[in-house]
Amino acid sequence: MIPVIGTAYIARSDLLVEMVTSIDHPVQDLVIIDNSSGDTCPRVDEALTIRMHRNAGVSGAWNLIIKTRPKAAWWCIVNSDITFGPHDLEQLEQQMEGGKELVLLESMAAFGISRACIKQVGWFDEMFVPAYCEDNDYIYLFNRGAAYAGNVTLENGQQLIGQGVDLVVGLITVVVGTGMNSGIALDRAPFSTS
Repeated sequence: MIPVIGTAYIARSDLLVEMVTSIDHPVQDLVIIDNSSGDTCPRVDEALTIRMHRNAGVSGAWNLIIKTRPKAAWWCIVNSDITFGPHDLEQLEQQMEGGKELVLLESMAAFGISRACIKQVGWFDEMFVPAYCEDNDYIYLFNRGAAYAGNVTLENGQQLIGQGVDLVVGLITVVVGTGMNSGIALDRAPFSTS
């Protein structure tokens, strides 16, 4: 079961409804952060919907999703305008339950993020308002941690340059989704004091 699926909504209620309808895997909590300026966010009975008085931005909404369910082992954060293909969420859960810290499905349009990742990398930078580059910034910080650990390993000796960042990421596992093009599970090497 996925502990939390959260999304930041700003417009196109029809796409939000499609995203929710495409969820084909058990989810404990669904959280919607309503960043719209009006009352366009559709009511989703099974969701906790938080209407913001102002647009908190993507980073602010992502952080709030995590803060609403702080005891979750991990969170699935998605754009409100995507739809999941069959078994995408099942594959995401397998990767996250297998110990991955950050699993990207179709870039950061949908991703899983663990408590360990938040602890090591930190929160999403809310200075990126309302949107754009917060995902690149987070991938940069994640990669920077891997690079500083000094123990970067790539499967099959391949290099991956992620999200326009010129740092190589650690152990890579490709998750093939049917609705999303593909996903990447990222592991940082453990930090060492020696």
